[in-house]
Amino acid sequence: MIAVVALLALLGSASACTKQNTWDFFMLVMQWPPTQCMSQNYGCSTYSKTFFTLHGLWPDNVDGSYPCTCTNEQFDENAVSSIMPEMEKFWPSYASSDKSFWSHEWTKHGTCATYNSTFVPDQKAFFEDALNLRSKFSINQALAQAGILPSDSSTVSSNNFVSTISSAVGGEAAIACDSKGNLDSVTICVSPNLQPMACPPAVTPNRCPSQMTFPATNKAYAPLLNATFA
Repeated sequence: MIAVVALLALLGSASACTKQNTWDFFMLVMQWPPTQCMSQNYGCSTYSKTFFTLHGLWPDNVDGSYPCTCTNEQFDENAVSSIMPEMEKFWPSYASSDKSFWSHEWTKHGTCATYNSTFVPDQKAFFEDALNLRSKFSINQALAQAGILPSDSSTVSSNNFVSTISSAVGGEAAIACDSKGNLDSVTICVSPNLQPMACPPAVTPNRCPSQMTFPATNKAYAPLLNATFA
């Protein structure tokens, strides 16, 4: 629930789902696992990821509205079978089964992404494009190179965090924190042809305190040791 509130805050109060099959850009939303596991328990007891994972690739409009559930096409595991290992690693669920999560993302957002884009023609492309964008932007590496590393004992400037990511990806990014000031998510805006762009004003760039926590652990389980960046 905390994560959902943080994302709604990131989008601003104007956000509203519409039934129109048009949109202006994509939001690539990535989650920080230790924070997710502070409020959700699904699979977290054996959690070992220390890299950003995907929440979704969301068609959106510059006015803050977004289309949803544009067709009745159902999620098809067979369509993504060849990329399933990557999805399991980089697109896990923290609240339910992976399949339920992927089905939700496809039904709500994917059906609209493929409806109006030659760059995202089908289910496999929707999930694969998101995975490829996540890999391309290499957020963990950009932060590490700037000396910004996960820590449970120190804070980091949220403005510096945003500017580091924005410089690395070539377009203004956005971040959101939970109610305790822990980094929850990073959003990168991309054009319909999947190129980085500045997020429009409807996407609030910084929904975190001036000094925020980039946690190394979920604080409910053992520390994540021997971290490697993906």
